[in-house]
Amino acid sequence: MVDPARFFDVGYHSSVVPDGVSPISARDAFISLIPRMGLVLFVEFFAYFFLRLYRSSLWEIKYIQNEITNIEAKMIPVHVAWIRDDEEALGDALKSLSKTERNFVLEKGQTTVELEKAKASNAIAQQMVKAVPSLLRRTEK
Repeated sequence: MVDPARFFDVGYHSSVVPDGVSPISARDAFISLIPRMGLVLFVEFFAYFFLRLYRSSLWEIKYIQNEITNIEAKMIPVHVAWIRDDEEALGDALKSLSKTERNFVLEKGQTTVELEKAKASNAIAQQMVKAVPSLLRRTEK
């Protein structure tokens, strides 16, 4: 019985090739693998793209859920004051709710954690894109 692991060994093939058929050289074997490797790189690139998209959508869901929780937490005192018919507490709760700023304006030089993450992610993506041509040039030689 033939060992399946030896089936992929080029040296093994050259020793069992029938007469009249030329054995496969290592160069020919490598050339036959180039389209497969191209397909693998293509799939990996799109997998990376869609995983980044999935990660960012999860972050957005987390952010929106956090905002909903914050608003609900600030609405509880409004409901309690409404139920107790306490106009002073209701006024204070509504003032607190109205002071919540949702659209922060950043001054020059200020940043947020999200902006820094986005900058780092973009820098990594740009480095990867710049590395591809140099890798392709190496394989052409």
